[in-house]
Amino acid sequence: MRFHSFSGAALSVVLSLSLGACGGGSGGGAPAPLSDTDAAAVNLAIASGNASAVSLSSVMASTRNLLTAQASAYSSSKQALFGLNADGTANAGSLMGIDWDPSHDSSYFAVQDSSRNRVVLPGNWRYSDGTAGTGTALAVVGE
Repeated sequence: MRFHSFSGAALSVVLSLSLGACGGGSGGGAPAPLSDTDAAAVNLAIASGNASAVSLSSVMASTRNLLTAQASAYSSSKQALFGLNADGTANAGSLMGIDWDPSHDSSYFAVQDSSRNRVVLPGNWRYSDGTAGTGTALAVVGE
């Protein structure tokens, strides 16, 4: 199956729909390898907005590879920051049980690009009224 000529915005929609069509189930495992030729074709399609020379399987493989790389980088960052085991579980030297009462002078973060930046310390409590927090980003890791 081949795509026809698309604008950059339409290509983004196609990529998004391709991801949504994956189903989100555990089809898992390592992503399929993408040849250098297919990777170059996908990069050219994204840069030009013309996906006529790219197969759906190449787009899917490229997307899976990107998502796998992002998840791996995020996991590695969390492991290093909090001193976690390779599988993400805590050990005796892990940073755990952080307790902080944010005040009106505190900084909060808004993650604008979640593909490059991730919240590593979400707020889970409001000290002012003793209720569950809203997940406000207190610490962010990324580029």
